Amino acid sequence: MQTSRTFQLSLAALVAAVGIIATPSPVQAIEQFPGALQEAAGLACAPSCTVCHTTNPGTANTWGKPLGAAMRVRGATKDKAEAGIKEAYAKLVADANGGDATAKDLIDKLQAGIAPDSGAELCQITYGCGARIAKDEPRDDWSALLFVAGAMGFGAFLRRTRRR
Repeated sequence: MQTSRTFQLSLAALVAAVGIIATPSPVQAIEQFPGALQEAAGLACAPSCTVCHTTNPGTANTWGKPLGAAMRVRGATKDKAEAGIKEAYAKLVADANGGDATAKDLIDKLQAGIAPDSGAELCQITYGCGARIAKDEPRDDWSALLFVAGAMGFGAFLRRTRRR
């Protein structure tokens, strides 16, 4: 049985769309950052990415919150990983002890267990082995949907040109 060229192209587009949808999105966040901040600051739990970033998970471009900006200025970068967070936090503490009011405010709020910018508790309700209840953030990735729509449009175009 011979299949039409349009059917073959449509099938290939469908397989490609399923492959794109099933592929996980790359994330730029470093998993060790919250744990390193927890260890450096002596926190009861690992804070959410939103303590430093405007999005969860955080990316290199979303260090928009006061603590994130303060840590970045003091040398915390993706390249330095855990050591960079610990060094930056130590510099933040030194600046707070040296009279920097902003650094002192950030340190005081962290030590009190609240987020420096919002005043929300850093450690939410936990059950069992440190399980944490967190709201699932919606994905803003439209690439799979746009690919499927484009493939369908391309298939319709091929079908229309074939009929002529």
